[in-house]
Amino acid sequence: MARNQLQSLKGQSFNGTVTSPNTPSIFIGRVFDIILDDKHPFFSKKLNGFDSSYIGCVFWGSLALKEGKKEIDPLTLNIAKPYFNSFSYFPIKNEIISLILAPNKNHYEQTQGFTSNAEYYYFPPVNIWNSSGYNPLPLDSDTKTKGKKVNQYINSINNINIQQEETQIDLGQYINEDKVSNTKNMVPFEGDMILEGRFGNSIRFGSSNPRGKNAWSENDSEGEPITIISNGQTNNGDIIVEDINNDASSIYLTSNQNISNISLSTNNFKSLNANFNELESANNTIKSYGLSEIPNTNSIGYNETSIENETGPDDQSNDRDDIGSPEEYTGPEELTKYPGLYEDNSRGLREVYAIPQRFTQRNGLRFVTDLLINPLMEMLLAAETEGVTLTVNSGFRPPINNIIDKDGKIVGTSQKDLRVQNLKNKFKGKLAEPWLYRTTVTSPFTLNDISYNIGDTYTLSPQKTHFSPLTAPSYTSGHGASTAIDFQTGGGNNSKFDWLCFNGWKYGFIRVVASESWHFKYSPSQAKNGPTAVLPYTYGSDKNNWNDVFGPNEPNWNIV
Repeated sequence: MARNQLQSLKGQSFNGTVTSPNTPSIFIGRVFDIILDDKHPFFSKKLNGFDSSYIGCVFWGSLALKEGKKEIDPLTLNIAKPYFNSFSYFPIKNEIISLILAPNKNHYEQTQGFTSNAEYYYFPPVNIWNSSGYNPLPLDSDTKTKGKKVNQYINSINNINIQQEETQIDLGQYINEDKVSNTKNMVPFEGDMILEGRFGNSIRFGSSNPRGKNAWSENDSEGEPITIISNGQTNNGDIIVEDINNDASSIYLTSNQNISNISLSTNNFKSLNANFNELESANNTIKSYGLSEIPNTNSIGYNETSIENETGPDDQSNDRDDIGSPEEYTGPEELTKYPGLYEDNSRGLREVYAIPQRFTQRNGLRFVTDLLINPLMEMLLAAETEGVTLTVNSGFRPPINNIIDKDGKIVGTSQKDLRVQNLKNKFKGKLAEPWLYRTTVTSPFTLNDISYNIGDTYTLSPQKTHFSPLTAPSYTSGHGASTAIDFQTGGGNNSKFDWLCFNGWKYGFIRVVASESWHFKYSPSQAKNGPTAVLPYTYGSDKNNWNDVFGPNEPNWNIV
């Protein structure tokens, strides 16, 4: 048939030509069916042929309409078109929609139409449950008629675990109720606009926030725009924020932001049919900058390295007097110990263990030395028994040498290589050992109207001038001292952060860096005074980024 179906079928209930389009009434109805493809029975039973202009149309009825013993034939109900022409948000069966009557295409008398011709147009579903996944509202009488109870459904929406007979709610032919029911709303930040799909996919139009609010607000970029396209949600409880490491896939369109704690799923950057020689170490990186001779890593006295007046977010404390001597792992797990010994910040040689992969990002490799393996594993296993799986983003990072497996493959990046990687382009190829706090100029450059020549001593301070993101010198980072662990905390907005704040101190782990909600230091002598021994807690304040985790009244840690 031609595209004048509404005129030729005028008078039938599904075309909606029943009221003047000048009446600004809003109707509320329940969706009984939706036309999604050319196989819908509407085309064969009502039109005798396919008409693509009906794709997305719904059949709807009154909220008071119930099926009773005989199921309702949707083709006997009113039909409605989507109201928006450039934004498609199709409802599912049993969701509630708002509708209006408006002129249809058969409006002009010159084309054998009528100025009174009107049809229904529907808006996106009513947000009954304030859920981006689904918002159905079947009649209680209908669900009971089918021998089921709607209470189970309502309880599941409200996260109430009450064991009742499973509710059968008709959402459509193939939509997976478990998938859409588990989708949670994204956490908004001030000024955000967020588009959310039913299946855990979203687009956030936002900006950088004060430090510590989220993973894209960890430098001085507050107010800078960011667009995040995220596919899939990481289950961190009821609080959902994009997680670049654990979401199924994502695209971050940034402007001056540093995305914290990125874990590469692979170091293979080869493109199809491309010739690419992957760099294996910082030495090769320096060669690529054009230096004719690789500096001897022993040519500058590391003992002279100073961090006076150096400020940055990294925990640069090497104090670990209260930790005790290195110990072989004595816990119940079988752990992988890597061959060889690795120098830490104290220039002592340590054995290195891999943390069990169920406690790491995307089951990747994270490391800890014999100084920390026992208390860390004790805490990880304790949290696991309480239903919280802590995730380690970063552990031990050797100051100089990459961690090598038994086959000679690099499996862990050193602080040296990380600092070279994060050195800003303007300094690359111009400094002998940029992984140190103080080094020597190898190629002339000018900074702040000061000229530096070959052989000059140069201090890489402040960090924000030289590195993005900020990266501590070798031998100064807490990760090199084997006293620091970075956990996945969702910017301080998930159950893992809560557990660490309330319980980590009992195992010797406390927060020591105000701007980093993920960074915990092993310091039993300080931790015995509670989780706030280093960073005081103030309810309702952004200071130290506790995110009000302890509520209005901080517990008395002496009696907890």
